Amino acid sequence: MTFISFIIIYITLTLEVLGDITATSMVSGEPIVGSTYMRRLKGGILGDGVNSLIASICGTFPIVTPAQNNGIIQLTGVGSRYVGYYIAGILMFFGLFPALVGVLLAIPTAVVGGAVMLMFGTVAVAGFNILREVAMDNRSFVILAISLSAGLGVTFLPEALEHFPPAMKSVLESGIGTGSICALVLNLVMPKINEAPISAHIEGNGMEVTVGVEE
Repeated sequence: MTFISFIIIYITLTLEVLGDITATSMVSGEPIVGSTYMRRLKGGILGDGVNSLIASICGTFPIVTPAQNNGIIQLTGVGSRYVGYYIAGILMFFGLFPALVGVLLAIPTAVVGGAVMLMFGTVAVAGFNILREVAMDNRSFVILAISLSAGLGVTFLPEALEHFPPAMKSVLESGIGTGSICALVLNLVMPKINEAPISAHIEGNGMEVTVGVEE
Protein backbone atom coordinates (compact mmCIF):
# COMPACT_ATOMS: atom_id res chain seq x y z
CA MET A 1 0.00 0.00 0.00
CA THR A 2 2.90 2.35 0.75
CA PHE A 3 4.33 1.67 -2.71
CA ILE A 4 0.99 2.57 -4.33
CA SER A 5 0.76 5.81 -2.37
CA PHE A 6 4.26 6.79 -3.52
CA ILE A 7 3.26 6.06 -7.13
CA ILE A 8 0.34 8.47 -6.77
CA ILE A 9 2.64 11.09 -5.23
CA TYR A 10 5.10 10.80 -8.11
CA ILE A 11 2.29 11.09 -10.70
CA THR A 12 0.98 14.15 -8.89
CA LEU A 13 4.41 15.75 -8.83
CA THR A 14 4.77 15.07 -12.55
CA LEU A 15 1.54 16.96 -13.19
CA GLU A 16 2.86 19.80 -11.05
CA VAL A 17 6.07 19.90 -13.09
CA LEU A 18 4.07 20.24 -16.31
CA GLY A 19 2.34 23.31 -14.92
CA ASP A 20 5.57 24.77 -13.55
CA ILE A 21 7.43 24.41 -16.86
CA THR A 22 4.47 25.88 -18.73
CA ALA A 23 4.38 28.87 -16.39
CA THR A 24 8.17 29.29 -16.65
CA SER A 25 7.96 29.33 -20.44
CA MET A 26 5.12 31.83 -20.35
CA VAL A 27 6.77 34.34 -17.99
CA SER A 28 10.03 33.98 -19.94
CA GLY A 29 8.37 34.86 -23.23
CA GLU A 30 8.92 31.36 -24.63
CA PRO A 31 6.31 29.36 -26.60
CA ILE A 32 3.85 27.14 -24.74
CA VAL A 33 2.88 25.15 -27.83
CA GLY A 34 4.83 23.34 -30.51
CA SER A 35 7.89 21.12 -30.67
CA THR A 36 10.16 23.39 -28.62
CA TYR A 37 7.67 23.45 -25.77
CA MET A 38 7.18 19.68 -25.88
CA ARG A 39 10.96 19.15 -25.86
CA ARG A 40 11.24 21.30 -22.74
CA LEU A 41 8.45 19.37 -21.04
CA LYS A 42 10.14 16.05 -21.79
CA GLY A 43 13.51 17.34 -20.60
CA GLY A 44 12.04 18.75 -17.40
CA ILE A 45 10.20 15.53 -16.55
CA LEU A 46 13.29 13.46 -17.34
CA GLY A 47 15.48 15.69 -15.17
CA ASP A 48 13.06 15.52 -12.25
CA GLY A 49 12.78 11.76 -12.70
CA VAL A 50 16.56 11.30 -12.50
CA ASN A 51 16.75 13.60 -9.46
CA SER A 52 13.91 11.72 -7.77
CA LEU A 53 15.60 8.39 -8.52
CA ILE A 54 18.80 9.57 -6.86
CA ALA A 55 16.76 10.97 -3.96
CA SER A 56 14.94 7.67 -3.44
CA ILE A 57 18.24 5.78 -3.42
CA CYS A 58 19.52 8.18 -0.75
CA GLY A 59 16.30 7.75 1.25
CA THR A 60 14.85 11.24 0.77
CA PHE A 61 11.69 12.63 -0.81
CA PRO A 62 11.23 13.29 -4.55
CA ILE A 63 12.87 16.38 -6.02
CA VAL A 64 10.83 18.41 -8.47
CA THR A 65 10.97 21.73 -10.27
CA PRO A 66 9.93 24.44 -7.78
CA ALA A 67 7.12 26.79 -8.76
CA GLN A 68 8.93 29.61 -6.95
CA ASN A 69 11.13 29.99 -10.05
CA ASN A 70 8.18 31.54 -11.85
CA GLY A 71 7.79 34.19 -9.18
CA ILE A 72 11.49 35.07 -9.30
CA ILE A 73 11.45 35.34 -13.10
CA GLN A 74 8.31 37.48 -12.98
CA LEU A 75 9.85 39.84 -10.42
CA THR A 76 13.34 40.16 -11.88
CA GLY A 77 12.64 39.67 -15.59
CA VAL A 78 15.62 37.29 -15.78
CA GLY A 79 14.94 33.77 -17.05
CA SER A 80 18.44 32.63 -18.06
CA ARG A 81 19.43 29.14 -16.98
CA TYR A 82 22.95 30.35 -16.27
CA VAL A 83 21.62 32.21 -13.24
CA GLY A 84 20.75 28.80 -11.81
CA TYR A 85 24.33 27.67 -12.29
CA TYR A 86 25.62 30.72 -10.43
CA ILE A 87 23.17 30.19 -7.57
CA ALA A 88 24.20 26.52 -7.32
CA GLY A 89 27.82 27.65 -7.01
CA ILE A 90 26.90 30.14 -4.28
CA LEU A 91 24.98 27.49 -2.33
CA MET A 92 27.92 25.07 -2.61
CA PHE A 93 30.21 27.83 -1.33
CA PHE A 94 27.91 28.44 1.65
CA GLY A 95 27.88 24.68 2.28
CA LEU A 96 31.67 24.67 2.58
CA PHE A 97 31.68 27.70 4.89
CA PRO A 98 28.60 27.46 7.15
CA ALA A 99 29.68 30.49 9.18
CA LEU A 100 28.80 32.73 6.23
CA VAL A 101 25.18 31.59 6.44
CA GLY A 102 24.91 33.77 9.55
CA VAL A 103 24.89 36.80 7.24
CA LEU A 104 21.70 35.53 5.62
CA LEU A 105 20.18 34.62 8.95
CA ALA A 106 20.69 38.22 10.08
CA ILE A 107 18.08 39.40 7.56
CA PRO A 108 14.92 40.38 9.50
CA THR A 109 12.06 37.90 9.29
CA ALA A 110 9.65 40.61 8.17
CA VAL A 111 11.84 41.38 5.14
CA VAL A 112 12.06 37.72 4.15
CA GLY A 113 8.33 37.26 4.73
CA GLY A 114 7.47 40.22 2.51
CA ALA A 115 9.65 38.93 -0.31
CA VAL A 116 8.20 35.41 -0.01
CA MET A 117 4.63 36.75 0.01
CA LEU A 118 5.24 38.72 -3.18
CA MET A 119 6.97 35.76 -4.81
CA PHE A 120 4.16 33.30 -4.13
CA GLY A 121 1.61 35.88 -5.24
CA THR A 122 3.31 36.06 -8.63
CA VAL A 123 3.26 32.25 -8.79
CA ALA A 124 -0.52 32.33 -8.40
CA VAL A 125 -0.81 35.00 -11.09
CA ALA A 126 1.29 32.87 -13.46
CA GLY A 127 -1.11 29.99 -12.88
CA PHE A 128 -4.10 32.17 -13.72
CA ASN A 129 -2.34 33.30 -16.90
CA ILE A 130 -2.08 29.65 -17.97
CA LEU A 131 -5.82 29.19 -17.44
CA ARG A 132 -6.47 32.34 -19.44
CA GLU A 133 -4.82 30.74 -22.47
CA VAL A 134 -7.10 27.69 -22.28
CA ALA A 135 -10.48 27.60 -24.02
CA MET A 136 -12.85 27.06 -21.10
CA ASP A 137 -16.22 25.33 -21.53
CA ASN A 138 -18.71 24.00 -18.97
CA ARG A 139 -16.77 20.75 -18.62
CA SER A 140 -13.52 22.60 -17.93
CA PHE A 141 -15.25 24.88 -15.42
CA VAL A 142 -16.60 21.90 -13.47
CA ILE A 143 -13.21 20.16 -13.41
CA LEU A 144 -11.45 23.35 -12.32
CA ALA A 145 -14.03 24.20 -9.66
CA ILE A 146 -14.05 20.73 -8.06
CA SER A 147 -10.26 20.34 -8.18
CA LEU A 148 -9.63 23.80 -6.75
CA SER A 149 -12.23 23.33 -4.00
CA ALA A 150 -10.84 19.93 -3.05
CA GLY A 151 -7.25 21.21 -2.95
CA LEU A 152 -8.12 24.25 -0.86
CA GLY A 153 -10.42 22.17 1.34
CA VAL A 154 -7.76 19.74 2.56
CA THR A 155 -5.32 22.65 2.95
CA PHE A 156 -7.52 24.77 5.21
CA LEU A 157 -9.47 21.88 6.80
CA PRO A 158 -7.01 18.98 7.22
CA GLU A 159 -9.21 17.32 9.85
CA ALA A 160 -11.56 16.36 7.00
CA LEU A 161 -9.16 13.48 6.28
CA GLU A 162 -8.97 12.11 9.81
CA HIS A 163 -11.16 9.08 9.02
CA PHE A 164 -9.16 8.10 5.91
CA PRO A 165 -6.60 5.27 5.99
CA PRO A 166 -3.07 6.48 6.82
CA ALA A 167 -1.69 5.66 3.35
CA MET A 168 -4.49 7.53 1.59
CA LYS A 169 -4.25 10.40 4.05
CA SER A 170 -0.54 10.84 3.32
CA VAL A 171 -1.41 11.35 -0.35
CA LEU A 172 -4.47 13.56 0.04
CA GLU A 173 -3.16 15.81 2.82
CA SER A 174 -1.37 17.91 0.21
CA GLY A 175 -3.64 20.38 -1.57
CA ILE A 176 -1.61 20.00 -4.75
CA GLY A 177 -1.95 16.21 -4.60
CA THR A 178 -5.70 16.26 -3.96
CA GLY A 179 -6.38 18.87 -6.62
CA SER A 180 -4.23 17.12 -9.21
CA ILE A 181 -5.83 13.73 -8.58
CA CYS A 182 -9.31 15.23 -8.82
CA ALA A 183 -8.46 17.00 -12.08
CA LEU A 184 -6.90 13.86 -13.55
CA VAL A 185 -9.80 11.58 -12.61
CA LEU A 186 -12.48 14.04 -13.70
CA ASN A 187 -10.75 14.64 -17.02
CA LEU A 188 -10.82 10.89 -17.66
CA VAL A 189 -14.39 10.13 -16.57
CA MET A 190 -16.33 13.23 -17.59
CA PRO A 191 -17.68 13.04 -21.17
CA LYS A 192 -16.24 15.52 -23.62
CA ILE A 193 -18.47 17.85 -25.59
CA ASN A 194 -18.45 17.27 -29.32
CA GLU A 195 -18.24 20.74 -30.82
CA ALA A 196 -18.45 19.60 -34.45
CA PRO A 197 -21.54 21.25 -35.95
CA ILE A 198 -24.20 19.23 -37.70
CA SER A 199 -25.72 21.12 -40.61
CA ALA A 200 -29.17 20.45 -42.03
CA HIS A 201 -30.23 21.85 -45.38
CA ILE A 202 -33.97 22.57 -45.59
CA GLU A 203 -35.79 23.55 -48.74
CA GLY A 204 -39.39 24.61 -48.96
CA ASN A 205 -41.67 27.26 -50.45
CA GLY A 206 -38.82 28.61 -52.53
CA MET A 207 -36.68 29.24 -49.43
CA GLU A 208 -33.45 27.56 -48.40
CA VAL A 209 -32.40 27.44 -44.73
CA THR A 210 -29.22 25.99 -43.28
CA VAL A 211 -29.38 25.01 -39.59
CA GLY A 212 -26.28 24.30 -37.49
CA VAL A 213 -26.55 22.21 -34.33
CA GLU A 214 -23.84 21.48 -31.76
CA GLU A 215 -23.80 18.15 -29.97
